[in-house]
Amino acid sequence: MTRRAWTLMLALAALWGASYMFIEIALDGGVSSTFLVFARTALGALVLAPVALARGAFAPRAGTCRC
Repeated sequence: MTRRAWTLMLALAALWGASYMFIEIALDGGVSSTFLVFARTALGALVLAPVALARGAFAPRAGTCRC
């Protein structure tokens, strides 16, 4: 692997690992796991919904219903 690939891999590992560290801190701080799951799901939806809208993923598909 190139030096650039290793750098990107280390950056990805740091970002990914940091999220788990913050989850543990939140749970130790008294945040309920139910709220944490809801908040992460809602945040993901808020980030991904505009992307899906821009790509037309929510557009109705004519003739695809097999009812």
